[in-house]
Amino acid sequence: MLDVVSSLLLPYNLFLSLIGLFIGIVIGIKIYMKLNYIFYIFVGVIVAYLIGPLPYYNLPLSYSFLFSLIGLLIGNMVNSIVNKNKMVSLTKDFKNITKEIRDEEKN
Repeated sequence: MLDVVSSLLLPYNLFLSLIGLFIGIVIGIKIYMKLNYIFYIFVGVIVAYLIGPLPYYNLPLSYSFLFSLIGLLIGNMVNSIVNKNKMVSLTKDFKNITKEIRDEEKN
């Protein structure tokens, strides 16, 4: 009977983790710094272990914290992919501007 109740409550507990994932993605999109993903995952698992589980979880990890961290890293990856194309065009524009300035200084 307890297994049936646990299986029924699992989606409600994962709802908080999915909200954390969504908020992590939104915040991760706003971070423009390149992150060291391996370091953040390693430290995140340690912190999630130290926070401890919410009720009805089998593993001794805080899924809410872990999913938020994963969302943050996914958002940062999306942001770096999107802004990579912008940065390439900005560096080309910068090179063209500096070349024009040098040509004007020579004349």
